[in-house]
Amino acid sequence: MKNIDQIKKELISNHCSNFELIEKREFTRALNMIFDLEKMLYLIVGSIDNEPWLLLLTDQRIIMIQKETEMGSFIQQYGLEEVNDLKLDSFGKIAALTFIFENKSLIKVDYLSLKQANEFGRLLVEAIENWTNKLDQFLV
Repeated sequence: MKNIDQIKKELISNHCSNFELIEKREFTRALNMIFDLEKMLYLIVGSIDNEPWLLLLTDQRIIMIQKETEMGSFIQQYGLEEVNDLKLDSFGKIAALTFIFENKSLIKVDYLSLKQANEFGRLLVEAIENWTNKLDQFLV
C-alpha cells in the first residue's frame, strides 16, 4: 500500500494544486483502496446533490467520497472504462462536471473552480486514452 508521501509526490508531479486535501479524513478512508500500481493524478472537492464530496482521479479509476458525517462516508468508484462522456459547464469562474457512465447514469459535480474542473477533465481524458491503450495491448 502506498503511503501519504508517495501520493503527495504523485499529485505534485501532476501539478495538482489541491494536494493538501490528502490530509482530509475522507482521503484517509480511501487510502487503503488505492492499489500499489495505481497512480494518483488529481483531487478536487465539489458538491453532488448539495453534499460535499472529494473526487480522486487515478490512472485507473475515479473514486468519489462523500464528506464524513456521524453516519460515516459513502464511497463510489468507477473504472475509467465505465466513463462514456464528460460535460463541462461554466458560470464565470465556477464550473460543473457531469460524468456520463456506461450504464447511462449521470453524476453532476457542482461548485468547482473553472481552472480545477478544466484540469481534472484534461487529466481524465488523458487517463482514459492511456488506460484504453493498455487494455488494447493486453487483449491483442
